[in-house]
Amino acid sequence: MLDQIRMAKAYWSITRSKNKLGLYGYLMKYIKIGNTLLEKQGLTLSYIPVARKLRAMRQSKEESLNALKKQSAFLNQLAAKTVPKPLHCIPLQRTTDYFLQDHGSKEVLNKDKLEDPSLYHYSIVSGKLATSVVVNSTVLLHAKEPEIETCFSYSHRQTACCSNGDVVPCQPNPTPTPRGSVPVMMRKLVSSLMEEVGGHLRFSDVPLVLFGLFICSALLQRLTNKGPMIWPVIGIVPSLFFHINHMYDWITEALIECGGTFRFRGVWMSGTFGIVTVDPSNIEYMLKTRFKNFPKGKSYRERFSDLLGDGIFNADYELWKEQRRAATSEMHSSRFVEYSFQTMQELVHKKLLKLIDKHVKWKESVDLQDVLLRFTFDNICTAAFGVDPGCLALELPHVPFAKAFEEATEFTSFRFIVPPYVWKPMKFFGVGIEKRLKKAVQIVHKFAEKTVIDRRIESNKLGSLNHRYDLLSRLIEEEEDPDEQRKKNRFSNKFLKDFCISFILAGRDTSSVALAWFFWLIHEHPQVENRILSEINEIIGHRKSNKEPVLDDVVFTIDELKKMVYLQAALSESLRLYPSVPVDFKEAQEDDVFPDGTVVAKGARIFYSIFSMARVEAIWGNDCKEFKPERWIKDGQFVSENQFKYLVFNGGPRLCVGKKFAYMQMKMVAASILLRYSVKIVEGQTVVPKVTTTLYMKNGLLVTFMPR
Repeated sequence: MLDQIRMAKAYWSITRSKNKLGLYGYLMKYIKIGNTLLEKQGLTLSYIPVARKLRAMRQSKEESLNALKKQSAFLNQLAAKTVPKPLHCIPLQRTTDYFLQDHGSKEVLNKDKLEDPSLYHYSIVSGKLATSVVVNSTVLLHAKEPEIETCFSYSHRQTACCSNGDVVPCQPNPTPTPRGSVPVMMRKLVSSLMEEVGGHLRFSDVPLVLFGLFICSALLQRLTNKGPMIWPVIGIVPSLFFHINHMYDWITEALIECGGTFRFRGVWMSGTFGIVTVDPSNIEYMLKTRFKNFPKGKSYRERFSDLLGDGIFNADYELWKEQRRAATSEMHSSRFVEYSFQTMQELVHKKLLKLIDKHVKWKESVDLQDVLLRFTFDNICTAAFGVDPGCLALELPHVPFAKAFEEATEFTSFRFIVPPYVWKPMKFFGVGIEKRLKKAVQIVHKFAEKTVIDRRIESNKLGSLNHRYDLLSRLIEEEEDPDEQRKKNRFSNKFLKDFCISFILAGRDTSSVALAWFFWLIHEHPQVENRILSEINEIIGHRKSNKEPVLDDVVFTIDELKKMVYLQAALSESLRLYPSVPVDFKEAQEDDVFPDGTVVAKGARIFYSIFSMARVEAIWGNDCKEFKPERWIKDGQFVSENQFKYLVFNGGPRLCVGKKFAYMQMKMVAASILLRYSVKIVEGQTVVPKVTTTLYMKNGLLVTFMPR
């Protein structure tokens, strides 16, 4: 409505200047009606956003125009340097006339003089035949032996042979060509040229020509565009391949050089194009201001559909809203908070610490990343399904469901690397990674479906699930609430299965990966570890007890974990530098313009690099690359940052509903381990991030534990 009123006012001003009184009154009437409706809805008609958008569009068009001017200048220079000089002159036109007029089959006049080797032959080319004749005649007049000297004059109209001052036409003037015969003549011209060229061009020259075109196009792109190299046909893929071992750092450097935003294009025919940005204003515009125009998009949902179905992690619009409502309602309830915290305590003290103690006794090193992944998987499955998979048992067993879930997420990431015309045929024919993905997904879905069906049977048998507090049971119980009958058909078995699988995916990797990077960082910064220990010991010292606490008996409460301000700051700083999800993206549904003036086309994928944002001085200051927990503390209290500057837990309407759960889980694990053990990183290993949807450590993290 706002746009329509603005347009009506524009036309209204035009009609007034053109003295169109009838249309002027008509528009005025409906403008008043529109203003009345806006006032009732509490809206105001502001031209500031429109002016800002138009200025941004003008700036973008000016940049495009300048780029085209540069491109035109470059092409002109390229043509001048690469096209043979004779082709700029009359011989090109004369050659064309030769083939069009079929002079090859005609008798040439004065042929005896043309081919007489005893004569001296001169050729002068001029735009006018008269000029050529005068020059030729002068030459012949002053020649010592004019009888043996012959000049040939060429112009765009006629060719003449001059001997002893006489001008004799060598070729008749071209006659006007009838319009209907142009196609025939063009075919003759092309055919003749192909015959001529074919006689000199070899098949081996074709790749050389194509290579030349490829190089010229690449140079043109390099000169006219900013950002990473976009190669002809293959797009940004070679650039990614060349920097595969330090992908995130390379993207960060490219973004800094480009001022925070650059464009990209994928392989030809893949339909992949878009923008990469770290500008917080652009990200806020996308995740909040214009949230509806930037959903996860078809390409994201398509790739995750086999594993996640319509789960909250893979849903948009109304389906996402419904699951968001259900998740928020249950996860923030006091009953679920108490239950989830209790499961954390039990897993930490009955499994995690016992497993660490075993490795201490045997003086063995262990992959801490693997241990933490097992812990979070057991924890999240217990919270979501009410089922403990047993991954964290002392012998670290092979659990089919856990292994299948890990493979399913890893193989799904493959779909984001290759274009659809690669992975879709592989899926259709059931070959390669797609075959393994299908098998892993079947195992995951079979486990989830069985759990949902068994829980429904239990609910029907017992009449209720009030004795269970896991997420699945609470959702089933909510259906049966007599005051919520309208929801009875809403939570189908598929809905519950997809919801819980998404919940596991969101909770499994994020906390475990964050904790692995946290322990590596505090090993590199022992002063931070000392401050954390001081804070933990101070909190324990406030317990009301005459006896000195025994470490094995210390079990932290929710209130004690909330008081660990410096620990939360260290965890937040670790997540800032090494976010569990390093890169995320949305897909534009309609054309748009970002606040920085970047024009966004419909269908473009907008990537925002959370990893890179932490390393941009314009966002986090000159010390952005330092591990500095103190940046999160002010006057002894933890201070949160702008969610569009610190996107670890997403932002806007999609802000992570499990944020409190994740912090509680990480603080419980970190405090319980650090209180009892000093974590030592095994020397000689290379700690680098793995290029995938989650920021795993590529080689894991081998550690040993030293009792305090």
